[in-house]
Amino acid sequence: MRAMKARRARRAAIPRTCAWLALVLAAARAAELPAAPELAPVPGRPAAAAARPEELAQLAAILARFPATDPIQASLEFQLSRQSTEEHWTDQSHATVEVEDGPQGIRVGLPRSTSRQTLLELRAQILDPARRTPTYNALQVLSLNEVAGDLDSAAALAQDLSLARGAEVQAATYLGKPARLLVLTLPPRLSLEARKHVKSAETRLSVWIGADGLPLGAEKSEHTRGRFLVLFFENLRKQTWTYGHKGNRLFAVRHELADSASGMGQDFRSSTVAVLTVR
Repeated sequence: MRAMKARRARRAAIPRTCAWLALVLAAARAAELPAAPELAPVPGRPAAAAARPEELAQLAAILARFPATDPIQASLEFQLSRQSTEEHWTDQSHATVEVEDGPQGIRVGLPRSTSRQTLLELRAQILDPARRTPTYNALQVLSLNEVAGDLDSAAALAQDLSLARGAEVQAATYLGKPARLLVLTLPPRLSLEARKHVKSAETRLSVWIGADGLPLGAEKSEHTRGRFLVLFFENLRKQTWTYGHKGNRLFAVRHELADSASGMGQDFRSSTVAVLTVR
């Protein structure tokens, strides 16, 4: 019995073990860090040419055509997966919410079945703290900022475009169709507190552009390394988007996010897949 309780306690402590990592890495979206040391280039990366100013201007002009003033209603289904390779456990969660954006602003609604299931899980956990709460866990990762970005992807892309320090362009394919690949180097976003611990950071955004100039998809990779006291940590955060458009909105029909963090002898991974079905 004591051994079982100890295992449960260690399992519950994994996210908390990486809490200090999460604090530093979440702060990485708060303020700009001066030029960080470049990480080693990715082996085998295709040759690319420096993007001309007019290519960036063309993409900016395309994004300006999507001010996202048309109302939108959709269901947002997302799956959460968490894994600790050190403790050998995996947690799977799933939930669906209704989202809309219009003159009244962004609204997120829970279907009755989802809200009832969440309450049942929480009440069961009060009686038995070891009980899992998959629906509640999935809802906990729901971010208003990411929902807004998925409903209005043009604004998020335009912001990154304005921050780009460098850009490259190359021929590519996307889902089997010819495309241009625009690779942007972005400044890492770190708070004053995070700067004390982060030693190197790199952020790259790749955007696949179709023959009509519209963005087809994108991938953002954020790689951070640092040291906290005598402990080293590393985090890799990767996001991918597949875009669709309706009216004057560019939105993400699929948004995947994968996080891996290592430090303090622990290795923690999580991934979220969000699928937007527009009505």
